[in-house]
Amino acid sequence: MLNKPYTRRLLLSLSLATGTQYVLADETTAPEIKVEVVADSIPANEALGKTVLNKETIAQRGTGSATINDIAYSLPNVQFFNTYNEISEESILDVRPSRISISGGRYYDNNFIVDGMSTNTLHDATNDNIHDTDDPVGHPQTVFVNPQMIESVTVYDSNVPAAYGNFTGGVFEVETKDPSGEYHSGFNFGFESDDTMTYKLVVPEDFDAEDTPVKAQFTKLQYGAYAEAPINSKTAALFEYSYQESKLDNQQPHASYSYLERSATSYVENYKARVKHTLNDEVSIKYTAIYTPSEMENYEQSLRTQENTAWQHTAELLRQTDDSTLKITTGYQSSELGREHPPHNYNYSVTESIDWVAPGRSSASKGGWGNIDATEEQLPLKADYTLSLTETAKINIGAEYIYQHATTTRAETNYGYSRALVSDLVVSAEGPDDPTVIDGEQALQQRNVNMAFDANATVNSAAAWAEYSNEHQIAGTKLSYRFGLRYDHEDFLDGDNLAPRLVATWSPTQWLDITAGWNRYYAGNTLSFALKENMPDLILERRTYTVNDAGQYVYSDDGWYTYMVISSTRYSQADVTTPYNDEFTLATTFKGVWGNFKLQYTDRDGHDEFARTAIVWVDGDIDNRKWYISNDGFSNYEAVSFDWTKEWKNHVFNINGTFSETRRSNPTYYDEYENEDILEDVYYHEAIITRNELRQIREGFGSPDFVNINWTSFWLKDDRLSVTLNGRIELAYDSIRQNGSIKVAGTRYELYEDYRVSDRYTFNLNTTWVAYDSPEYGRLSLHLKLRNIFNDTNDSGDIYEYAYYEEGRSAWLGFSYDF
Repeated sequence: MLNKPYTRRLLLSLSLATGTQYVLADETTAPEIKVEVVADSIPANEALGKTVLNKETIAQRGTGSATINDIAYSLPNVQFFNTYNEISEESILDVRPSRISISGGRYYDNNFIVDGMSTNTLHDATNDNIHDTDDPVGHPQTVFVNPQMIESVTVYDSNVPAAYGNFTGGVFEVETKDPSGEYHSGFNFGFESDDTMTYKLVVPEDFDAEDTPVKAQFTKLQYGAYAEAPINSKTAALFEYSYQESKLDNQQPHASYSYLERSATSYVENYKARVKHTLNDEVSIKYTAIYTPSEMENYEQSLRTQENTAWQHTAELLRQTDDSTLKITTGYQSSELGREHPPHNYNYSVTESIDWVAPGRSSASKGGWGNIDATEEQLPLKADYTLSLTETAKINIGAEYIYQHATTTRAETNYGYSRALVSDLVVSAEGPDDPTVIDGEQALQQRNVNMAFDANATVNSAAAWAEYSNEHQIAGTKLSYRFGLRYDHEDFLDGDNLAPRLVATWSPTQWLDITAGWNRYYAGNTLSFALKENMPDLILERRTYTVNDAGQYVYSDDGWYTYMVISSTRYSQADVTTPYNDEFTLATTFKGVWGNFKLQYTDRDGHDEFARTAIVWVDGDIDNRKWYISNDGFSNYEAVSFDWTKEWKNHVFNINGTFSETRRSNPTYYDEYENEDILEDVYYHEAIITRNELRQIREGFGSPDFVNINWTSFWLKDDRLSVTLNGRIELAYDSIRQNGSIKVAGTRYELYEDYRVSDRYTFNLNTTWVAYDSPEYGRLSLHLKLRNIFNDTNDSGDIYEYAYYEEGRSAWLGFSYDF
């Protein structure tokens, strides 16, 4: 039933990777496989900037992490955070997809699409602080799809067609599997642990061995199952399930919260059901439901739990004829995310009764910042129509409407107490159970008042596009081009945005293409900005004591008074426009018996990007601060990339790389552009500069220059052994980190210095061996994924980190059984 030669998978991989169509010779008349090119490659004006990975390639290059974003590690113009290889408690427990930057865009400015529906979060994706008072921990995506459920992934890093909008990074489009119309089922299992991993300690030269952190002890498990069957001659169904768990056995004491060792567990589940019905030879409809609950624990003084649950329902009507394609997609997507925290937070000085923190600590925290609940929902309707006018000319037109609604709720007002006065004279007027005063030791004199709130926002958006492509023969050469125009409107910023898309290719010979493109992309997700406008003001209160007859300092709940009010950011009243990128590309593609080679230059300029400024004024005895949003932000990404692909016998070779430089005014749209914090002076390169100038120099993503190597081969009879070697060579680069402080002219400044991040060679070896294959009893496959086989590392730690572990050589083991 499933006993098909792996060579067919090889040919499909080649077709998707190179745009060339292949056929097999008739197996009944020839004992050997013959590869025959029956069509020319896809025109460069359609293929440039586009990479398609089918399910075989995803399985071959996957890392065992069960996150689909990791497959992009082998692509050009895609960068990961410089902590991507870090082994820490946080990284082990975080089972969400990796955050990626495409063509210099911020990690939340990509458009992630699953089965035709955008899965971008409507909330603030930049928040990674579990203690944040108003937002749960964010992530750019809401639906976490397991790679085993994927039919194909399409990544656009440049020259993106007009049918795609709401991004200034790239497009990451996922199509999940269709039912085959036959009876099939199967299951799989995989695992890795600290016993299958080598830890590499990366430290500065002056590192004290006594500070060596404890190695994390963990176990990661994956398992799943699927079943598909025909319902009748025209209807088929598919059900898939997967589960991924990461358990940390020895979460270490938190210096400020608890000096106890504990365990914690995170998980992600995937449920998917699809029914496909074929009306006739031209028309089919399908319905898909995907449910992805996940949870991540974090122990400190009390249990903190991050939760994310997403539903996606999609209905699609597809009509295909010889010269046209019509696709109508609609659906409903909803998600719930939140955090469980104790209701109030207390930051004490370490005194006699504070005995739960590490020795040597001067402060200790207890409690939390209250529960936060958030929801979001989207209802899209999209129609896309493509018509071939002639053998070479075609048009694509379409339109879409999206209703978006989101809420964030804190049911109870939360108080965060701090600014302890240590004295044996302090006493509480509220009695011995007052947590803000430890009689005879200390009293907390300041508190942040985080008011209860129920914020909600709704944004309606609409878009339309038209695109025309054709090719002409001119003086014995070929000129092909694609011109498109996209219009977007949403009712929050109330802007009308026109985005032209143009790419043209001149082919003076059959083996040479010269391509130039100019495109504009507008940012999306304005709902997160609308939601922040409904957040309450932050109120800061202080209190003083009274002295009783015994000379004691008496603190009372009646003594609190407001001394500062910080207002939430306003966007709609700031007269701002939608941020956008202008992109210019120039590429040369060579095609020959030695393979296809592409060399591309990309330049992106970000305009009108959001940035915040704090306005401060005094009203009586109360200091006020209000955030003002502007279009003063900017960015620039300049890169040269290359890509070479060659197939030979039972091998497929691919080498690609990117040499880039990125500059941004502010790391995220929610960061301040000009306020007293980032205007603070620091010392760098024997000069006093602002913190804002410093962070423009240093970016959060990893090596700006890297080369990817991918080699897949098939061995043994019927290609029963597949071997894939893929890796990334990250070239050395300069970064910046803090190294204490320095006193200049009587003033002390934080001292920052350059340091060289060394080359890193991360190569992975993935093998699949079909150990048993029977038409009657099914197929048993054994999988081994070795990561970082050369056990290499570099000094790529975060700017505030001085010691941590990186992942050395590691192994993931698994098996699958299909019948």
